[in-house]
Amino acid sequence: LQQHQEAGMKALQAGEFSGALEHYHAACDMAPQEYMNFMRRATVYRAMGRTRQAVKDYTNVLQLKTDFAQARAQRAELLLKQGDFDEAVADYTLLGDDPKYAGPRGTAEAAKVQYQNLLMFVAAGDHPRVIEVANAIVEAAPNFDKVRMLRAAAYEATGQNGEAIGDYTRAAKLTSGETEPYVRLSTLYYKMGERNEALGQVRECVRLDEEEKTCWALYKKLKKLTKILDDMQGNLDGGRYQQALENIEAARKIEKSEPFYVRYLAVKECVSLANGGKAKEAIEACTRSFEADDHNTEILEHRAKAHEVLGDFAKAVDDLQKAVGLDEGNQHLKEALARAQKLLKNSQKRDYYKILGLPRNADDKAINNAYRKLAREWHPDKFAGEEEKEKAAKKFMDIADAKEVLMDAEKRRQFDNGDDPLDAQEQSQRQQQGHYGFNPFGGFGGGGQQFHFRFQ
Repeated sequence: LQQHQEAGMKALQAGEFSGALEHYHAACDMAPQEYMNFMRRATVYRAMGRTRQAVKDYTNVLQLKTDFAQARAQRAELLLKQGDFDEAVADYTLLGDDPKYAGPRGTAEAAKVQYQNLLMFVAAGDHPRVIEVANAIVEAAPNFDKVRMLRAAAYEATGQNGEAIGDYTRAAKLTSGETEPYVRLSTLYYKMGERNEALGQVRECVRLDEEEKTCWALYKKLKKLTKILDDMQGNLDGGRYQQALENIEAARKIEKSEPFYVRYLAVKECVSLANGGKAKEAIEACTRSFEADDHNTEILEHRAKAHEVLGDFAKAVDDLQKAVGLDEGNQHLKEALARAQKLLKNSQKRDYYKILGLPRNADDKAINNAYRKLAREWHPDKFAGEEEKEKAAKKFMDIADAKEVLMDAEKRRQFDNGDDPLDAQEQSQRQQQGHYGFNPFGGFGGGGQQFHFRFQ
């Protein structure tokens, strides 16, 4: 026994609390009638922050030695801090009229009244008053887990999520083995869109009680939704926009109402449609999304992209100007705006997509088909009269130029970035060739000459 007592004291003095606790456990088991073993173990518990266990040991001490004032004073202090106000007042009263105990006793009595008021404000749903009164109680009783849970709920109701997380986290530590704080933490993190944090908290909940239905239901939902959303982001990053849209629909079946995810999925739908070439659907989806989240520059950027695909550069410029206004330091948005402005300016001259009647995401096959159809329609030899032939020749040349630019990857890239790669060539050719001397097929030079061609 003496060896355990001496080893325990040595470990305590060295700050080795786990070792000290092990020795004092042995001493208490060997000599349960010696109150000092419990007193020393209570000291270790306090040093480790395990105040509830310390209170139990002080109670053991007082059962063995009822007049041990030091043990009663320390128990009263811990009872006050953990919100057991009646018991704290009782202990301070038994300690007599010593002035050093009058203050703490008054604090405990006042805190008890404040706690009753707090419960009334909770019942009335008066969240600001709940926070105000709880602040006063926590100052006197920082380890009162029930008050921290009530204050956390009031913080959450008033949008003060960081403060709510702090109180829920503290309550989880104070109520070792209780699942409710972890459920609350997981749910709050989930509402904030912090899925990984939410999963971590609900896993702790499941670890504490594998049969707790609320924990399991939340865990399964979070795990499934997180997998789908991770797949969605992977598909977006990999350019697999149709698969991303399928992920979005799957996620919506799991989460239909939580505001963060309703907005989040709407934005991702906008992005997927805009990048996947579904411009009209993208504009509709982006517009719905922006109505619910009118400071989101990502929505404006992708709606602008969809407007560009449809050749509506004025609307693209308008969206990007709004986006830059919302995020003035974003160089990427400024570059996108400059590009859209250049496209708008050039569209007032020649727009090769419009010439062929195609969207800006048209593929080579669509370009070739449109070119052949329009070339047949506007061949100058199909028109009579110089004025009509001249008009057809101009149109015919525009059609050929459109094909030249859009079928050449580098020239198309230049045009998509707002530059016309044929601008200088076109001016030179027009000056040299007169009315309609240009002949992309090599068989037409003007004046009534028959033009014969074959499309491959």
